Amino acid sequence: MRVWTSRLVFLTAALLIAACPLPDPQPQDETIPGFTPCRATHMGDAQYSICPSDAGFPYDQWVAGVIVGTSASSGLPATLSFQTEDGAVWSLSATMNYGFAIRRAEWSAELEADAPPVELRVATPCDESGHWFAIRSATSGELIAAGGIAGNASVDDWTIDGSLQPDRCLEPVDVCPCSEQCTVSPIRYSRGSLSVELHPSERAMIEQDFEVFSFESWSAVGESTCADGRTEGRRWLVLGYGE
Repeated sequence: MRVWTSRLVFLTAALLIAACPLPDPQPQDETIPGFTPCRATHMGDAQYSICPSDAGFPYDQWVAGVIVGTSASSGLPATLSFQTEDGAVWSLSATMNYGFAIRRAEWSAELEADAPPVELRVATPCDESGHWFAIRSATSGELIAAGGIAGNASVDDWTIDGSLQPDRCLEPVDVCPCSEQCTVSPIRYSRGSLSVELHPSERAMIEQDFEVFSFESWSAVGESTCADGRTEGRRWLVLGYGE
């Protein structure tokens, strides 16, 4: 009876995990579920984002405080409270996919007393093309998470460059967000003397302390078919696994 109970628990857990959209386990494979060469986007919905909800939020500067609450692991937005050292309290809409929620350093907690001191920086509102966010530990200074849609960003000792010319994907592809055809290019992640270039759906570990992900990188061929008229898209994420 115990054996069947153990098997049932195992199968239930396996099904729950399988139902959640995780990153590709082997992103360099040439067959699904690994890397599909030259796709423009991967995991279409935002997987990890932090967006201020209040007007007047101090954009493009590091703000110290604690973040109270936890984002739902289903990928749906949750409202968190960012309580800053200067007494201001801001609301944050946070999204975190299950696959990233279980592999991250902590930067928030349900109770204020348990929340680690952090510094948060959000470059622009989330609907602007230059948007990116970053969270770092206020005690160690180590980057915990950074991500966004900006084509170029400098986050502490990290540089994100999405302006590279296509290399492996020289021909336009036909499945595109805002045009009938688009070109696909990599995003370069650099930290000190280390750098890696990743196409959408690829990820890489850097010194075992950081993992970088590319979700989207494309430029439209011809006129845009999107309502906002955008002709290119980038989406990336850096996760730190230190303190």
